[in-house]
Amino acid sequence: SPQELTYSGSEYSLDLLDSFTATDAIPNEDLMVRGIGSESIKDLFREYTPGDEYTGPAAEAFGLSTSTVYNWVSRDSVPVERLLTLIGADRLTEVVPDDVTLAVWRDTAEVDRHFDLNESFASLLGYYAAEGFTRRESGSLYQTTICIPDDSARADIIETFAATLGVDAYEENEWKITVSSRLVATLFRDVFEAGCKAEDKRIPDCMFGAPKGILRAFLAAYFAGDGSASADRVEIRAHTVSDELKTDLQSALKRFGISVKCYEETRVPSTGAVAEFY
Repeated sequence: SPQELTYSGSEYSLDLLDSFTATDAIPNEDLMVRGIGSESIKDLFREYTPGDEYTGPAAEAFGLSTSTVYNWVSRDSVPVERLLTLIGADRLTEVVPDDVTLAVWRDTAEVDRHFDLNESFASLLGYYAAEGFTRRESGSLYQTTICIPDDSARADIIETFAATLGVDAYEENEWKITVSSRLVATLFRDVFEAGCKAEDKRIPDCMFGAPKGILRAFLAAYFAGDGSASADRVEIRAHTVSDELKTDLQSALKRFGISVKCYEETRVPSTGAVAEFY
């Protein structure tokens, strides 16, 4: 069997303000920064526009009405596009406070700017790698779904979505959990690059450098969702149609000194319309 790797890993924190602005999945006009503070927003607008009054100069700089600017201030929620207009891309992450949250216009999810990877979210990513997918139809549909029949795992998934992303997951049926959120779909698909369907699944890069406990949580959830144990030997099996996920799993398991054998098989449905076609 392979020797267990002794690399301990390091804590992983992601600046989502930087990550979201680096992808075009969410237009900067729809990406909102919340929690700067109304007075701090006023000071920011004054600093980067002429004069001592904030609404008029800011509205002129943006080509918008003063009521729109006032609404941003009163709601403590400003589009990233407008901050980029004032501050510029080079200084955005430096000027915006670390303790803000990010959201998407007309979306219920909200996430801290600095996202710390923990074991609960690693498990969520593991379940997603096993039996999850995203659906995205621009302007109308943004869904992230995880399919698992185990009641305990389903409760953990729902709790993690709520605690980490501030969004309610709903149970479509006894095995399907879905979140309707543009922010969440973008996080899984574009930021963590976990794949959107079975064929392009992969382990997010952050997992490979994370502490062993976090990688262990991911793998435990993955095999709980897509694995099976042998009755007559110490062996766990899992199936994937993603070549990249297969390679990633080999690398991840090697870190624990676990040997892996890979083989290919062709499955033919025995019932249903597809079976009748063949």
